[in-house]
Amino acid sequence: RITRAAASRLGYRPEDLQGKGVQVLLPAEEWVRLLGVASRLQSETRVEVELRFRERQGATQPTRVTLAPWLGQDTRPSAYLCFFHGGTGSSLPPIPASPPPTSSRAPLVRHDLLYVADASGRNLLFVSPEYELIFGRRRLRLLDDPREWLNAIVPEDRGRVELARPGMASGSYDVEYRINRPDGTQRWIHDRAFPLPLPGQSAPLVAGVAEDVTERREFEDRLRQEQNSFANLVRHGDVAMLVTDAKGLVH
Repeated sequence: RITRAAASRLGYRPEDLQGKGVQVLLPAEEWVRLLGVASRLQSETRVEVELRFRERQGATQPTRVTLAPWLGQDTRPSAYLCFFHGGTGSSLPPIPASPPPTSSRAPLVRHDLLYVADASGRNLLFVSPEYELIFGRRRLRLLDDPREWLNAIVPEDRGRVELARPGMASGSYDVEYRINRPDGTQRWIHDRAFPLPLPGQSAPLVAGVAEDVTERREFEDRLRQEQNSFANLVRHGDVAMLVTDAKGLVH
């Protein structure tokens, strides 16, 4: 959708733009530049940029805008918001502050943790060295006592992981949970497992991949906070705003 305040700035009525691509409002070179700017929204909650919008009469108008993604239920952008600066009406809320880095915060780990276990997932046969980087615990101790993995999971998430584990043998095990590290920090883990057929193997095995997704989860939390602020702004304020779906269509 496009609010009346935004449409009138460009000489349109909101209904003139319904179902049309945002390309009708931008010269070709500005559309290409917008695509590049939008790619930054994979790691930023909002981006401010000046774009030359095409007015209904054909002239172009430099306009300062703020772009922000709107997450769907699958945590992927289902829409994009474009707030027009200047003029009368409500202003954007300030960007929520990110947590400051501290020496106790665990470093960002981009390595996948690989493991092999029996079909129940309770008896580990192999764990890659990345376990020590992500969990902050000794790998040999885990192989001696596989309960170390489950014990590291925060109590609120542990039951959910236990219920999901039977899905390892069928390949449906796909779960995210939090762990407590010995240094006092907490991390989010995305854990997946699938059957591992091996020639001559009498007992079924599963292979798993666990990834530290803490930064992604924290980014999504900040983005949800932004969305609540934007929703309140639109609900209670007179704001010049353009909303498109993921394909750039105005609805």
